[in-house]
Amino acid sequence: MSHFRILIAVFTLLVLLLISALVGTLLYSGQKQSGITSVSMIQPRATIPADSVSPGVKIQPELNDSGGVLIFSDNPEYLFANISFPIAMYRSNATGEFRVFYHHVNDADRPLSIGVAITNIGFQTVDIYVRGHGWGISIYPDVAGQNALRGWFLTEHNFTLIATLQRGQSLFMTNLTQNGETVSGIEDFSAIAKDSNVTAEVEITVLAFNGTEEPNDPTQVPISVPTQGSIKCPVGLNFCLTGRGTFPYYNRFGVIELFTGNQSSYLVVDSSPPGLPYSEAMRNEYIVGYDFVDHLNTVDVGNYGIIYYFKIMIYNTLRTNTICHLLMEPTGGFGHYIILVREGDAITGKENLLVSPFLDYRVAWLFGEIPLKKGEDIDIYIVTALPGGSYGPQELIFSFNLVPVFT
Repeated sequence: MSHFRILIAVFTLLVLLLISALVGTLLYSGQKQSGITSVSMIQPRATIPADSVSPGVKIQPELNDSGGVLIFSDNPEYLFANISFPIAMYRSNATGEFRVFYHHVNDADRPLSIGVAITNIGFQTVDIYVRGHGWGISIYPDVAGQNALRGWFLTEHNFTLIATLQRGQSLFMTNLTQNGETVSGIEDFSAIAKDSNVTAEVEITVLAFNGTEEPNDPTQVPISVPTQGSIKCPVGLNFCLTGRGTFPYYNRFGVIELFTGNQSSYLVVDSSPPGLPYSEAMRNEYIVGYDFVDHLNTVDVGNYGIIYYFKIMIYNTLRTNTICHLLMEPTGGFGHYIILVREGDAITGKENLLVSPFLDYRVAWLFGEIPLKKGEDIDIYIVTALPGGSYGPQELIFSFNLVPVFT
């Protein structure tokens, strides 16, 4: 009997040692040894009172630009019944990669198709590829803009041949809208000569026409006059505000370092351009473009159509575990917004596409929480843009001392 008890005791000890080893292995595998760990982001998707958040230290990164040209069309924003359709709101040429952003309201007394026509103006056959592309139609302008940007995020990694154009041929990408509806679009294209495989020049027309009656030649559709009084040229600045134009690059990149000892930090995205009231623009955030219709230097106030990519390096310098709260406050007004958070690796990391409820300046959107272990360093990537119909700036807040009180 005593031998049997000894055997049971030895067996029990072995089981306990095995369990201890397994638990130790699991705990060890979750700890940082060196470099950057993967992220496990909590997504509360809640709003809290803006006055309960302390923004902390302002971050002012220097931005770099990349990508093709941005073609921006938002004037006239409202298409009234007294306009003779078809009408072109903006027209510009582009070579190779380009992005088209448009935001227009059908305020006529009839259905209108609104969107983009791409015309091959060269002598070679041209292949047209699309990458990220999204449209939104709604009686609420900010909802239309949010849906368009969501569509762009969902397709940004696709690269698809959508048309092959002979000289003079056009590709129409339009949406039928009813009276009172806003259509917002953001679309990335590439024009490549079919035989030589080099970039090709095309002409882009943002236009509206009755019903589904596509014009024979969009390059000959007359240009609309801008909304009366909408073009302003501030004294002492080298640009005007025209609401339409062509801009050299459609992306911005920035790198940010965050230390838990700072408690909280904030970043102002898409504020007014330098020289205008309330500007908190980052270095190199705005680039002056050219309005080929009104023949004026121009800026895109709010950088609508510009996609911002931020690499956020978070260093937990505390001797305890902590949480980095990710918030966005629309300090300039209201709207529906969208943010993509990529965890870990910039290319293969897990993506969290976060779509906001209606927000205004009185609330902050708590769109993510990132747990950090003692001494842990983490990389995340935040991708954002200002949706059509929503107001900037967006104030991104990174807080390590927040105690959320939800609205």
